[in-house]
Amino acid sequence: MFNNARIFLLSFLAVFFSNCKKDPPIILPNECANFSYTSANVQNWPGNDTNYYVPCFNPNNSNEIIYGKGIISGKTSYIVKRNLLTKSETNIVSNWLRKPDWSRKDWIVFNHSDNQVWKVKSNGDSLTLLTKDMLGGHNAVWSPDGNRIAFIREGNAKYYTIIADMDGNHLDTLPYFSFYLSKWSSNGLFIAALSNDYVNVNYFDVSSRKLFTPTNNFLNDHATNLVFSDAIAWTPDSQYLIWANQQGIYKTNIITNVTQKIKAACDAKYYTSLSVSPDGNKMIAARVDQRFDGKNLYIKTGLSLMNIDGTNENMIETR
Repeated sequence: MFNNARIFLLSFLAVFFSNCKKDPPIILPNECANFSYTSANVQNWPGNDTNYYVPCFNPNNSNEIIYGKGIISGKTSYIVKRNLLTKSETNIVSNWLRKPDWSRKDWIVFNHSDNQVWKVKSNGDSLTLLTKDMLGGHNAVWSPDGNRIAFIREGNAKYYTIIADMDGNHLDTLPYFSFYLSKWSSNGLFIAALSNDYVNVNYFDVSSRKLFTPTNNFLNDHATNLVFSDAIAWTPDSQYLIWANQQGIYKTNIITNVTQKIKAACDAKYYTSLSVSPDGNKMIAARVDQRFDGKNLYIKTGLSLMNIDGTNENMIETR
């Protein structure tokens, strides 16, 4: 079930733990290009020692984000808070695993490498374990009021969706509807998630316990081997899903089920995760740049800020 979903993760691990020095890759004249190959050696981009992932806006401040940072040579990782105006940064917690989510009450929920659900204040204080049993949980997301979390749990070879209060106390068990939860809608009604076919996006109605797949009748311009990588977000009005695959960034109206591509992507440049600012004007995405020299596939990652319609993209100068 998870083979395709692990493609990017395996690529990340291969790059993250590689210290090999390679010749510079061929720089293609066209920034957006596709490669034709059946196999390739995945390599870190020469001169690059840091990878950037899973950005998330502060739900109370459109000028603040958190993101995941991995130091390749040191084999360490951090969740970092950044002010987009002052460019100041603070390391909040180390050894994170899977994407973090930021609540209105200033708690950040995430996984450590123990696969348990933790929370921490955005200044790094009050690190708290929320799942206190061996089953743990992952891909936790906050409700918009910051009073509940939803996460995935595995037990007896089955997966469950758990709703807990902000202290990790069990409130409800929902049907399993996705391994990858991405965001709770601002109106509190829905949880967006990657579909289990890795092609569509879903959203789950928490009250009715119904699952909806608004992209089922989409333009069919993506192949079934393209994977979403936590690249699903809601607009603040809870009417649109913003999501991405290796061919672009899309916007889907959940009322009309109409999807449109708002930004093109390709093998040389695509987006793996994104977040929409609370004012609805901006989105930030983790961007993957790749170059292929006929044998080696060179990869680097960064953070890209753009308008909500995909225009005016700018790479963030991270440390």
